[in-house]
Amino acid sequence: MKSVQIRMARAALGWGREELAGRAGLQPGDIDRIEAGSEPDPAVFARLRTALEAEGIVFLDADATGKPGIRAVGVAPATCEGIRPEDLNASNDG
Repeated sequence: MKSVQIRMARAALGWGREELAGRAGLQPGDIDRIEAGSEPDPAVFARLRTALEAEGIVFLDADATGKPGIRAVGVAPATCEGIRPEDLNASNDG
């Protein structure tokens, strides 16, 4: 499991770092450090993996491009209403 996969999994589930931290019994700052590339204790990775796999996340090894991924099995896609193109303007940019 790589840090990028943790970010992917959170996005697929629609979780913030606080949600993942709470479910894994960690602090939000722990999630920040791990997602930034810090290598935690293997037990911490195990807690994250368990929390995410319990929600249907499957971690995939690197593919032909050399990049790892995830699969969200039985997970409803996280929804984001976003802003419709015709409603984009300088006041809602960013």
